[in-house]
Amino acid sequence: MARERLKRCIGLLLALSLIAGSLTEEALSLWLTPSRLRTTVGEEIPINSMFPQNMLRHVSLALQRSPEWTPHEFPGAIPVTPANATEQPGRLDINLRLLGWIPLKHIVVDVLPPMQLLAGGHSIGVLLHSQGVIIVGQAPITDEQGAKHYPGKDAGLQVGDVIHKVNGQPIKSDAELARAIDEAGRAGKKLEIETSRNGQTNKVTVEPVRCAETKRFRVGLYVRDRASGVGTLTFFEPKSKTYGALGHVINDADTNQRIDVAEGRIIPALVKSIQQGKRGAPGEKVGVFQEEDPPFTGTIQQNTTVGIFGRLEGKLNNPHYPDPLPIALSAQVQEGPAEIITVVEGDRLERFQIIIDRVMPHRTDGKGMVIRVTDPRLLNITGGIIQGMSGSPIVQNGKIVGAVTHVFINSPSTGYGVLIEKMLEEAGLWKPGNQQVGALPKRQGILSS
Repeated sequence: MARERLKRCIGLLLALSLIAGSLTEEALSLWLTPSRLRTTVGEEIPINSMFPQNMLRHVSLALQRSPEWTPHEFPGAIPVTPANATEQPGRLDINLRLLGWIPLKHIVVDVLPPMQLLAGGHSIGVLLHSQGVIIVGQAPITDEQGAKHYPGKDAGLQVGDVIHKVNGQPIKSDAELARAIDEAGRAGKKLEIETSRNGQTNKVTVEPVRCAETKRFRVGLYVRDRASGVGTLTFFEPKSKTYGALGHVINDADTNQRIDVAEGRIIPALVKSIQQGKRGAPGEKVGVFQEEDPPFTGTIQQNTTVGIFGRLEGKLNNPHYPDPLPIALSAQVQEGPAEIITVVEGDRLERFQIIIDRVMPHRTDGKGMVIRVTDPRLLNITGGIIQGMSGSPIVQNGKIVGAVTHVFINSPSTGYGVLIEKMLEEAGLWKPGNQQVGALPKRQGILSS
């Protein structure tokens, strides 16, 4: 009995020792350091800032260039050292070993070509047409006898569904849908409606009902085919003429579903007034679109979780940063002071101070940073982060690190930012494989401006 009790005590002590050991600064650094990193040519791999110095004194560092990524002009036979590790684009394998033989951590580092972007901050008007029409509501139809009908709802159509075809004919606008329904009803025909929901295509049959009030045949649906609003331009890549903006996806206001882009464009906007943000009530920029002789225009080719992207033509000026700025990858973004560029009046770009409170590179929803507005003037004007500010570029140490995306409803001075490397991935500026600067992939059904 005493022996069993001793075994349990020893086991408990060992378990507590393991738990205590796993909570040390050294152990936490191993757990929290990502296994995949990115850096750019000429930038130092931040090993010293990732691990405690007292740990590094007992750890050996082995650098090896991955064969499939070794450029011809930098053969793998050349020893890789911290001094030359990032001289060329490629992929590095870093192995940390305790006392030279006990493996602690394996890190893969992609060394990417340097990239420079023109910083945005310009207020833009966003005009977006969806692929098909989106069902945003349902309503009864009252016939000549006073009876109420829900033809669309009874057939299984739901709010958020996107209508693509009626009786085999593509539908691109709410007017086209209304005309197709009325024509079929007058001909005494039922409708075969093709929709999509959560990526799945469905077909339903609906019998239209003649509305006593409008004298037209209807199916009891409210639909929308377009969206518009004010946001902020994040960056412009001069070689490919690619821009990125908003930093987050455009969802339909009623269904909260992502809008699949059929066509769209961006144009400059003038900020006319500010509705200040307060706790529980986000503020917003109130702007008007510059549709006559705009200095720049852009197509919308992608609507993603980290922003909208497309081609931009025209003249784009940033008086604070007239020349392209380098980018900072997630491993190079630091907690601490930074600035955002945005417009709070007219079309004048201004710089405002913020703090990056936290960096979260592994989040897949685009919320890679927690940021906090500290600039007294911006806090006085807007109360913090407001709608229309999304996409405002974040600059730290002379590099573009990301963009403003969301505000915390209960703390308007605080919000999220997206990391710039996530936006570049979605924009197609880093091609798979070689990670070279490239162009956006061609997409079907996009109209050029």
